[in-house]
Amino acid sequence: MTKADIRRKIRDRRRRLDPDWVNQASDRIQQSILALDAWAAARQVCCYLAAPTEVQTGRIIEAGQQACKQVWVPAFHPEQERYALSRLDHNAVLITGRHRIPEPARPVWLAPDTMDLVLIPGLAFDSHGGRIGHGGGHYDDLLARGVLRSALKVGLAFAFQVRDHVPSARPDVAMDVIVTENAVIRCRAINFSPGEKLI
Repeated sequence: MTKADIRRKIRDRRRRLDPDWVNQASDRIQQSILALDAWAAARQVCCYLAAPTEVQTGRIIEAGQQACKQVWVPAFHPEQERYALSRLDHNAVLITGRHRIPEPARPVWLAPDTMDLVLIPGLAFDSHGGRIGHGGGHYDDLLARGVLRSALKVGLAFAFQVRDHVPSARPDVAMDVIVTENAVIRCRAINFSPGEKLI
């Protein structure tokens, strides 16, 4: 199947998801994220603000802020005409931004020095770390820039979004880990500190 075929199939499936199911499956995924040693060790975290049919991230963001982690989210930078990172402060007001993606009403454009962990949405993934986004290339652009390049890249998806193979080409950026409601999939060899476990 082509990327366009996969996008069409997954979008159709997501449109038919029951909101209660989305919340329940998202809770299991968020629990798995919060159990990662990589989460515990992270001090700078980039996380997306979820649309209604995506894996929800509210619990992760709240946990990060309560643990005094710096939480960053993508937001559209009007001067740069592309997505950039905004710090997500506690109780920040959110709006529906460009492409119907939630973002802070008043972005705080501060460039972090480092990024330990980035949580990434997508339409489809495979167990080798392949990812298909919505087609705009916004995340691939973000992931190829600056501090996100060296961060641990974790894709969040419902199990039906993980396929045997998804087409990929440069500049597609591979995931290190994929987390679904059923599994934590380690896609690539990752260098951890001695004795550190993924989960």
